Amino acid sequence: MGFKTEVERKKALSKNKSFLLGQQVFVYSYESTRKQEENHQEKLLRWKEQVTTLEKESETIDESGRIFIRNLAYSVNEDDIKNLFERVSISLCSF
Repeated sequence: MGFKTEVERKKALSKNKSFLLGQQVFVYSYESTRKQEENHQEKLLRWKEQVTTLEKESETIDESGRIFIRNLAYSVNEDDIKNLFERVSISLCSF
């Protein structure tokens, strides 16, 4: 939580160990260090670079001609898949 002024911050910190609606309130002062902020920015930059690299390296279906089918039942065999895609290609050709 941040405060607009130093006075507001001090007022909030003065409420430490006070009671609000029957519950004791504990307030701590926290100041982020520049090093933590820099580490966070570096990690974010590396993550963005990795995403960009993966996007560049990935192929589209029209580039490779391959389709990956996942989550098939163990009982499905190659003929079942061929029959399914033959029906799809026939219906596409009729357009």
